[in-house]
Parts: sequence; C-alpha cells; structure tokens
Amino acid sequence: HRGTVQPLAMVAQLCRELGVPLVVDAAQALGQIDCAVGADVTYSSSRKWIAGPRGVGILAMRPELTARLTQGVEQLGFGEANVAARVGFSVALGEHLAYGPENVRARLGELGGIARSLLTDVAGWVVVEEVDEPSAITTLVPVDGADPEAVREWLLAERRILTTYAGIARAPMELTEPALRISPHVDTTADELEVFAEALISATAATSAG
Repeated sequence: HRGTVQPLAMVAQLCRELGVPLVVDAAQALGQIDCAVGADVTYSSSRKWIAGPRGVGILAMRPELTARLTQGVEQLGFGEANVAARVGFSVALGEHLAYGPENVRARLGELGGIARSLLTDVAGWVVVEEVDEPSAITTLVPVDGADPEAVREWLLAERRILTTYAGIARAPMELTEPALRISPHVDTTADELEVFAEALISATAATSAG
C-alpha cells in the first residue's frame, strides 16, 4: 500500500543469521525492485510490473523448505492449468529480461521521482514517499477533506485514468486513513504525468464541491 522500498536484502541476511525462514510477497515489487536477495519463499502475480496476464503467478521455494511441508508442494496448485496465461507470463518475463531488469528498475524509479515532484504541490494531498525513492509507486494521502475513493471514481469516469484506492482494510495496522495511489509503468511519459497532475486537481475540486 506504499511505494516505499523495504530493505529486503538486509532483512534476508538477518533472517539467515537467526535461522528464520523469510517469506516475501513480491506482488508490488517483482520487476520494479531487485527481489533476488535470498528469501526462502517468494510469490508474486504475473501482472503489475512484469505486465503479464491476470490469473497466473509464481511461487519459488528453497528445496530444503519445501521438504519440510506437511503436504506435497503439488497440493499448492490447481487440478487444471491456464496454459495460455502461463505462456503469456513466460513471454512477458522473456521481454523483461531482454530489455534488462536494471534498465526497467531505473526507468520506474525515474518516473516515480517525476510523479512525486509534480504532485507534491497539489492542494488537498500529501505525497508519502520521498522524491528519490527508487519506486514508481506514488501514494497520496488526503488533507482538507479530499476523498480518495470519490477521486478515483471521478478520474476513471471523466478522464479514463486508472488509479488505486487503498482503503484502511488494506493495512489496518498501519493505515489510519484511505489513500490514493498511482503506478506509472515504463512506457509512461513525463507529459502524461503532468496531465494526471492537472486531472487530480480537477478531480479533487469536483468531488469536494459535491
């Protein structure tokens, strides 16, 4: 629910020293930050930053941890498989690797910095992440009564701009109020981010007036 990059490599090293298995939910990270840092289990969906199809994903486990399961790892799968989606995921991974994961990460971090710089002065919102956070995700928390859910619906209906509404239920032990989140991908341009900033101003004014 945030675009703040966690110190995954440090956590993995600490867990190894303590003998504690580390399980990483990489759904918001795979393809955006380096996740190959030695976790015992990593799982993720195929969409988001890898831009694969919906409905498939990955689960990677260390063999020694797999051996400790009380039931076979095959029980974690389904009896039927969406082969076409798996092929699509494989193609998306191949394209990601061909382009260069480090190039993708650099571009996403650059876009995040541009977005946060543009949005920091938009009335009614506060940007959560630091400008130089190496992440494309930008989180906006409301001030002065802005309604993230209403703004999200307005942006989609009026400008066909998709954002994410992060309700408190997403992280009830951390979030104290709902937030609005954007996740520009590598093909997003600076001009498009400026268009979004202008649209957010309009959306905030329109939903506040109502």
